[in-house]
Formats: sequence, C-alpha cells, structure tokens
Amino acid sequence: MNNLHFSKYLVLGSFVLFLVAYFFANHQYSNIFEINYILFTIIQVFMILNNRVKRPLQIILTVISTVFILLCSLNTQIQHDLSLFLICGGILFIGNLSTSLAYNPFIGIRIFSTRNDPKNWQATHQLLALLSIPISCGILLFCTIFNGNIVVPSALILWITFPIIYSVRIYPKKLL
Repeated sequence: MNNLHFSKYLVLGSFVLFLVAYFFANHQYSNIFEINYILFTIIQVFMILNNRVKRPLQIILTVISTVFILLCSLNTQIQHDLSLFLICGGILFIGNLSTSLAYNPFIGIRIFSTRNDPKNWQATHQLLALLSIPISCGILLFCTIFNGNIVVPSALILWITFPIIYSVRIYPKKLL
C-alpha cells in the first residue's frame, strides 16, 4: 500500500516540478501548444491519482490528443519545438493506453515474463504509464538545456527499459 502512495506522490511531485521549471526556464514554445500539453498532462495525472474518474478523463484525453494532432497537421512545416510536443504527447497517450488495455500477450511489452503471467503484464504496463509523465516532462525540460537528438532517444530508451527490467526482476519471484 505504501508503494502505491509513493508512486502517486512521485507522479504528482514530478508534475509540479515540471510546471515550475518549465515556466521559469522556457519561453520559446507556442502558447496554444503549451496549454494543450499541460491539459494533456494534468488529465493523465488525475487518471493515475484517482481511478473513479478514469473513464470520463480518457474520453477527454482522446479529444485533446485529436485536437493536438489536428492543430499540428494544419501547420505544414512542423518545427523542432512542435515535434517535441508531438513526441511527448505520444508518450502520454501510449502511457494512458497501456493502463486501459486488458491482458494480451500480443500487444504491449512482449517479453517472456509478460507473456506468461497476466499480473506481471499488468504491473509492467502500469509502471510504463507511471513513467510516461516524468519522461515526457523531462524531454521538454532537458531539450531546452541539451541537444534534443540525444535527449529524446535516451528518454525513450529509459521509458522502455525500466518496465522491462522490472518485469524480468519480479517474474522469478512469482515462480517460487
């Protein structure tokens, strides 16, 4: 139970830290995309913190992501800054989607431990969803400081590697 509270506090703390650091450090993005991304992230945080409002927020999240994609498609020249928002929005969308999928050995993170154990599959994808908020916020923050060509692939590798390591580590414990 304490582990669940810790993960919720971690998500909420990373989101608050992102908001503070983002608005003090960065003024180069378009306001409409900032607002849209922040709404997208707020809804994802509320979905993780409160399971009772998950279904209505998923519908709102889908609408926001559709509007976000339509706004991006209207702009024929996608700039580097805008592509960062698209990548971060995609990470949040996949993280949200990973919690709403039922056990399926053919979709999601498919390794030996998740194919053989539905509980392991669920725990691995829950971790993927929890990591989506700090990873996407970290991409936006670190791309203002470092080269985005290094930050984005590194963040994506971390986002996938941590749940895989977690899954492989808890799988032998379930066999005993």
